[in-house]
Formats: sequence, C-alpha cells, structure tokens
Amino acid sequence: MPTLSDRFGSGAKKVLHKVAPPRGMEAPSDVVSRVKRGREALAEVSARRREAIEFARNNHYVSIDKTGRKLKQQSTVAMSEGGDKLNHRVRRSHDILAPILKGKVSAATSRVPTYEVLPTTYDHEDYSASRVAKKVLDAGYELWSVQAAFRRGVHNALVTEEAFFMPYWDPDVGPFVEAPPEIEGEPPMVAGMGEIKIGVYSGLEVTWEPGVQFEDSRWYAIDHARPIDQLERDPDFIGGKLSADAELNSPAGQRKPKGSNLAMVTEYFERPCRDWPSGRRLTISNGREIFPEEEYPLRDHNGQVVDRPCLHRIVYSIDGESERGRGLVQSCIETIRTFDHASNKATEFLQLCLVPQLLAPEGAIKGVITDEPGGVVEYDSDILTGGDEIKWREIPSMPREFENERALAMQQLGYLTNDNPVPSQVEAAKAIGVLAQKDILAWQDFLEDVAKALSGVGADCLSLAQQYYTEQRMIRFRGRTGWEPIADFRGADIRGQTDVRVQPGSLEAMTRPMIEQKIINAVNMFQGYFPPEIVLAALQSASFEKLNEGFEQDEEQAQYIVSQIRSGKFWEIPPRATLPGEEAPILHPDSEEPIIGPGGKPLMHERVPGWMPRPFDGLSVHRRVIETFMKSDEWRTLPQDAQEATGVYYDAILRLEAQKAARDAAQQNAVAEQLGAENAAKPQQPKQLPSAPALAGASEEAPSGSGE
Repeated sequence: MPTLSDRFGSGAKKVLHKVAPPRGMEAPSDVVSRVKRGREALAEVSARRREAIEFARNNHYVSIDKTGRKLKQQSTVAMSEGGDKLNHRVRRSHDILAPILKGKVSAATSRVPTYEVLPTTYDHEDYSASRVAKKVLDAGYELWSVQAAFRRGVHNALVTEEAFFMPYWDPDVGPFVEAPPEIEGEPPMVAGMGEIKIGVYSGLEVTWEPGVQFEDSRWYAIDHARPIDQLERDPDFIGGKLSADAELNSPAGQRKPKGSNLAMVTEYFERPCRDWPSGRRLTISNGREIFPEEEYPLRDHNGQVVDRPCLHRIVYSIDGESERGRGLVQSCIETIRTFDHASNKATEFLQLCLVPQLLAPEGAIKGVITDEPGGVVEYDSDILTGGDEIKWREIPSMPREFENERALAMQQLGYLTNDNPVPSQVEAAKAIGVLAQKDILAWQDFLEDVAKALSGVGADCLSLAQQYYTEQRMIRFRGRTGWEPIADFRGADIRGQTDVRVQPGSLEAMTRPMIEQKIINAVNMFQGYFPPEIVLAALQSASFEKLNEGFEQDEEQAQYIVSQIRSGKFWEIPPRATLPGEEAPILHPDSEEPIIGPGGKPLMHERVPGWMPRPFDGLSVHRRVIETFMKSDEWRTLPQDAQEATGVYYDAILRLEAQKAARDAAQQNAVAEQLGAENAAKPQQPKQLPSAPALAGASEEAPSGSGE
C-alpha cells in the first residue's frame, strides 16, 4: 500500500526541500510537541475505544484498569486446561452486538447516494460540466470503492467513536507502462496509470489540537503502522534504516508482534498559515522525517492549496464536554455484561442442577452408572434395609429471574441503540408512530453526518479527477442514471465543478417491497403520467430514481433556461432545427398570412429559437420552475431585458400547453365521433314491450290514482 507521501502523485505535490542527509532529518520540534499533545489527549479516550473494539470482536471479559489507560483481560480458560478460571465458572461471550452493528452499517451504506453537483456559475459550459461531474461521481462510486470505504468508516464510527476519510491518488495501480526518463540517458521509467483511492482511519489513529473542534484545528496527524520494506522502496524515501517500533493494541496493553516488520509512521498535515502560506506535510518515523516536506495536500481543481480539513469525519454522537466523538458500542457495554452474566449464571445452574444423579446408600450400587443403551446396573439388596432405597435426585426448575434479566437487558439494548420494539399492548398506528419517532430522528441525525462526509469525499475525488484524468488517463463513464457514454473523458471536462451535495434522504435504507410500493403509490397518484415502459423498468430494477428520471431532466432543462435569463445570455442561445410537431408556416410580416411557396404549399420554418421547449419536454414542470422564479425577490431586481425574456419564455410555455390541450380535445372528439358513427351503423333491435303482469298492474292502479 503506498504511503501518504505518494498518494497524491508527483503532479499534485510540491516538495519544499529535496536535499536531505541519507538518514533523514530530525523532526521539527514544534511538530513533535504538537503531535505529543495530540497523543496525550487521545490516550485519555483510547482505553475505552479499545474496550469497545474487543466487545465488537465478541471478547466481553476485558475491562479498563485503575489507571484508565490500559485494558485487563479476565481468563476464560479453565484451570484444568491451564487457565485461571475455576472449572465450574462460565465466562462465555454472547455475540448480541454483531447483528446490531451489521444492521446499522447496512442501513447507512446499502443505498447508492444521490449526488448533486451545483454549477458555480450560470455559464452554459459550467452547467454542462456539472452534469459531467455528476456522472463521474455516479460511476466513481463503484470504481473508487466508495461503498466499501464507508462500510469500514461507519463501523469505525460506531465502535471507535470516530471515522475519518481521505481521498488520494494512488500511482501504483496498473496497467503499468514505460514512461520517458526524467534525465536523458537513463533507462525508461515504469509507471502505473493510477487511480483514486479513499483512505479510512479509525478513532485511534487521528489526532489534532486538544481542546479545539476538529473543523477549526490548524493541524492534523495520522499514526499508523506500515511495512518497512514498502517505505524503503519508495523512490522519495530519505529515512535511512528503519526499526520495527510499531506496537499493536491488545487487552494486555501495548505489545510488539513477534517478527514484526512494521514501523509506526506519523503523517502530519498543517493547514496554510502566515508561517507556511502553502501549509506543509511531513512524514515521520523513528523520530525523523523519512520523506521530503511537501505542501498541504488538499487542493482545488486548479491545483491550488485549499485551507480546510483534508480529512472528513463522521461520528455517531457528540460529546458536549470534548472535541472528540462518542460511539454506539461504548454505551452498550454494561448492558451486554448484564446479559452475559444472566446467561452464564443460567448455564452454571444447568450444570449444577440439571444433572441426573442417584441417591443411594453407600455401597448399594455395583459398578458405574453410564449412558450405555441396554446396560445393566446391579445393586446390593442386602445393604438396602427398611426405608433405604435407590432413587433419582429431585431436579429443581429453572428460576425465572435469569430469563427476566436477559429480557430486560435486551430491552435496554434496544433503547440504547434506538431500535425500540413496539410493545405488544400498543396497537394504535398513531401511538406506534410516536414511539418510533425518537428512533427515526436519532438515525436521521447520523445519516446527515454520513451524507456530509460523502459530499466532502465526492468533492475531493472530483478535484483529483480534474488533476489526473488527463490525455494520458482517459476513461469512459456510464452514469448510473443514463446510458450515454462520456467518450474520451478528461478531467478538464469537469471545469472545476466540484460543489457536491448528498441529500440524507437518499441514504435511508429501503427493502425491495418498500421501493416497489413507493413506485406503485406514485403511479396511482399520477395516473397516466408515467409511460408503462418506465414503470416496468423501475419495478424490475427496484429503483425509484428510474421513475423520476424524466422529471429531473425536465427540471434541469428548465433550470438551465433560468440560469441563462439570470446571466443575460437568454437571447444568445443559438437556434436549433425544428423537431416533428414543431412545424410552423412562415407568416408574411404585413398580412400575417402564410407565405406560399413555388409548389403551392406554405413555406415552413426550418429552425426555432434554442430556448423554445421541445415537444417531448414536460411543460408542466417548465411552467412550475419559471413561475417559482418569477415569484422570487431576485426576479424583481433583474434588468428589464431579463424580465422580458422571462415573459417570452413563459408565454411560449402557455401557448404550447394550449395547443396540446386543443390537440388532445380534438383527438377525443374524433374518437367520440367515430364511436358514435359505429354505434349508429349497428342494426337497431326493437325495444321489448313490458311484460303482461306489469301492464295489468298498471291498468289496475290507474283508476285509483286518477280518482284520488
């Protein structure tokens, strides 16, 4: 795995000093003191985070020692097998946490996020570039393994209380090709085509200035173990011979693994400041720099250093008295211990009380009682006297307290994890909704944090694509919501459109039946609006977005026209060729009568204004967008030219809607006339006369009615 020093590639980094002694430079004292402060602050919470990791691994017999900095492990091995646990004692971990974590991780990462890329200007090219950028994100979700990265990240946030993401460029991804040497006469260089990757770090690896909120810190540091041979093979390595000083966390404390080839590497990132206008990035191991200093790695689409965190963080819950986050597992530990205690005591009860045993006078039974089928057990009748007898020991029933304790623990666990079951005595739908509201709001709060991180990661990935997807690195994208290819795509096609948004609602987990029901509800609500083939495609793929594609595209087209009105370029949109259904005769300017051509037919327009809605556009969507725009305060302050352009566009929509309504009415009338003609042409059957009893009844009732 490449180090962070080469993750951004030689094209993006700018080395601050290249000349260094063979053994590397001593780490700057200010950096050493900052990292030390960060580590000391992290040490205050690292013990509880490592305890949560052990619980997630189904090792529930660890606890924090009296120093609050280390873990201690209770023995789970019986004395008879060489351990310290009494033979009769049961210390079994019940893995009730794994399904909870699995469900939470799946719920947060099962759906593909809906990316929105907002154009930075109203320029048509920037608008088109933002659409290209969206397709890059949709395709990159799989290409860059975004889902896998966020699965690990969400798990880290739930267990280690924090998770951090850092997109980077990995140049060591094939295919590998020969590149011209930098110095003439040297052999050709072998270089990989490279790809965007996403680094994921846990709450035990990242530190920043203690007492400062994460977003406001001026520096960040990542401590992680890396193989020594990979570090020393890097062409920029200047660290000399490294020693294996990496220690691994374990319940017994910090320890060095046997035969370790790992060195602890600290990646230090300092944001731009007065002393370092371009920021700096240092890579430190064994107390010295092992790579040349570089500029701060976070860059925009122009390659300029950006002053904001290069890491994106998600937390399950906040700690009001600390800048660090809180996790889910830590709050569940004592409840899990209660469940284990009740379950293990029940097992001990079974071992002690549910063992069949015989009560007999001493020496009465000859031999040994076994479970051999058909075995014969002899007893000495001379020993049995008077009231003596051989009988089975009475077996007591299992106390209900064990089951009660476990049930209460599971109920408490549901409360802590915001997965409360609906009580059996609650049946009203409104009451169930009230009970579920707390759980829903808590989960939506976490999804908002995940969506924010996805937005930031997406923006950084687009910036990397802008820099590295050049003529030498062409790819073809097929967007998740479109079939059209972006042929010969280059990063420059994005044009700096990296303002990414992810709506939290697009991340909410939905089962296939839920999605299908949502599609059916929409179709029933707007009967006749969706074509059958679109409905079938949406049901088959279980994707509600398929149903919504046409609406989104209509809205995008309308918003594009609005952007041209804002920018004053509405009248500059070039005309386009007429489409079927748009044919219109050329009118004489004076008489406004169609001009007749040489063949006796009216001359028709071959081109129409480029802003004119097309026959297949959703006119109702266009009308809604333009009406909303005309109601805004912004429209009232536009120049008169722009307001007139809005009126022209709105008038065109109304005229097209009226023409469509007239065509629909004429078509309905034609169908009705055809049906009427067909009915009139059918042979007419004579009407049947009333039956005789009915006539008799009518004649009998008539005189009495007339007499009254």
